[in-house]
Amino acid sequence: MHEPLFKDRCFYLAARGSFCQDGDAIFCNVDSLFKALGLQHNPQEWHLFINSSKVSLKAVLLQNSNKHPSIPVGYAVRMKETYETLKHMLSSIEYSKHSWHICTDFKVIAVLVGLQAGYTKFCCFLCQWDSRDRKKHYIKKVWPKRQLLIPSMKNEENEPLVASEKILLPPLHIKLGLMKNFVKAMDCGASGFQYLRLKFPKVNEAKIKEGIFVGPQIKQPMKDPVFEIKLTKKETAAWTSFKELAKNFLGNHKAEN
Repeated sequence: MHEPLFKDRCFYLAARGSFCQDGDAIFCNVDSLFKALGLQHNPQEWHLFINSSKVSLKAVLLQNSNKHPSIPVGYAVRMKETYETLKHMLSSIEYSKHSWHICTDFKVIAVLVGLQAGYTKFCCFLCQWDSRDRKKHYIKKVWPKRQLLIPSMKNEENEPLVASEKILLPPLHIKLGLMKNFVKAMDCGASGFQYLRLKFPKVNEAKIKEGIFVGPQIKQPMKDPVFEIKLTKKETAAWTSFKELAKNFLGNHKAEN
């Protein structure tokens, strides 16, 4: 047998025993899979990424230094990001044993920490930011910290599945949120906003006014020098700060300062 094919077959036979199926879900024994891959598993060097879509839910291990490729550890079809589904997934991959940090979108974060779904008053798991107190949103900088996540208090619905300190906020979603606030604050009649309309002809005006974009879309104005020329003085200052934050803090590499 050809050596590469032989190695692939040996890996397949070794890794096959690491996975098990439970209905529409497939999970793995993490320690066994790492052994089959010939890797040392140090939970401090990896973080768990949970991704959900309309048709599936998956859990993948990502190495913090990106020296190794991602390793899928859980996959479920026809399952949504409900409290019970995520509880079952974390139990199946023995999360309590490994206690990785977790990075995922804000909707899944809310489920993991037991928060009530929907437009709630206290929707942040870190502090008691009041979503209804609109007058203070751009005035008050410091909000009381959430001391404990207790069911039936301050929109906490269930027992947390993951400790708050184990949650890593998703950089992409932070960038999308900042982009949304920037566009909503723009003058709709000014040249900067009108340039955005022309740049995204397939996006309806209502979405642009609300600053609703996806990841690849916000990269386009960031690389476009013409867009910055079209902005007002205040918009240019805010846009420059946003680009520096996205590059030096929310990107793949962090600036020393």
